Amino acid sequence: MSQCEIPGIQISESQSLLLAMLAAPASDVRSLYEKWAAATPFDLLDGGSYRLMPMLHKKIAPLNLHDARYEKIKGIYRYTLYKNSMILSGLRKIIQSLSDAGVRVMILKGASLILTYYPDKAVRPMNDIDLLVEEKNLNQTLDVLTGLGFQDIGQQTYDLSLRRHPAVTLAGRHGFELDVHWNLLTEYNPQNDPVAWWRDARVMDWQGLPVCLLSPEDQVMHLCAHGVKWDALPSIRWIPDVLNVLCHEPDIAWPVLLDKCSQRRLTLPVRCGLLYLKKHFDAPVPEDVLELLFRQSVSLSEEKLFTRYTSPPGFSTRVIRQWGLCHKDYPDASWLNRACRFPGYLKQKSGMVTYTDCAGYLLAELGRCVSKPITNRKTRAVRQVKSFDEAKR
Repeated sequence: MSQCEIPGIQISESQSLLLAMLAAPASDVRSLYEKWAAATPFDLLDGGSYRLMPMLHKKIAPLNLHDARYEKIKGIYRYTLYKNSMILSGLRKIIQSLSDAGVRVMILKGASLILTYYPDKAVRPMNDIDLLVEEKNLNQTLDVLTGLGFQDIGQQTYDLSLRRHPAVTLAGRHGFELDVHWNLLTEYNPQNDPVAWWRDARVMDWQGLPVCLLSPEDQVMHLCAHGVKWDALPSIRWIPDVLNVLCHEPDIAWPVLLDKCSQRRLTLPVRCGLLYLKKHFDAPVPEDVLELLFRQSVSLSEEKLFTRYTSPPGFSTRVIRQWGLCHKDYPDASWLNRACRFPGYLKQKSGMVTYTDCAGYLLAELGRCVSKPITNRKTRAVRQVKSFDEAKR
């Protein structure tokens, strides 16, 4: 099975070269870098690869390169160092204020990975901060954050296009957004118990402040489940993220992870994510764990949800999503003002030159959706792979 045949894994040839370089021993880095540079015009770098440039800088810095491409990569690294330093400084003030208010906080995603698995804080870019709080403390949390200058930026329409998820997005004059969650991965299982994320959480002392982090097992599940979801901006940084967790956590409780996958209906995303990492990066995942993931029963509703979140959205969902993002980008504009802005906003986001091109694009997309119903290609792919032995072939 090739990487493109693993449901939820969509990696281009250029991205594959970049990821191989990041995982390669030092002796192979130069040849892989030259191969990647020859195949990938830097100005046409996709967003997912761009996010890995700080990590690439760390990898190629010992090569003493002096070409223009390297200088750009170094510049991205330095900018990321500045931005992450600013975000982490802001995060510490947030944690201090919430701790003073008696609110227990869990740090998620990029910030948690930097604090635990990336000694160089410039290597892992962040655009926002994700926090988990207990639902009983949500109103108190929002009051504290409002006092710090954060406000809800009105993302409700956008959230509706993805199904409602238990989070609120805040922004202010801090240079970063803040996502406050009170449950996780409910898109895969709306019945997820929010208490379960806290049950095995780790407590870390961060410069004198107690903060909670996901357990290693939950961290792997969370990263895989987000990583295999379709995104217009291809998310490939989950791959080095999970590899980093696995390398730093040799004592992961695999039976616990398997049990949680079954309980939280995360078998499919975790199975596909770990299978890809095992096949292409020889990740330290025991083969019997993958075999047991293939043996776990998966309901039809789980397959349908997995298909939905690992496939490109349909026409109507895309339009609703763009309207929600327009709402997010112009939070202070009236509904009528946003409606007037929307055609131009849609033209810009679609990459079209003229409004005529944009209208033609929309009509073509609408016609394709009407004439060709969405198929469950990925669901069929999941059903075809019934065992780990078959996957290994």
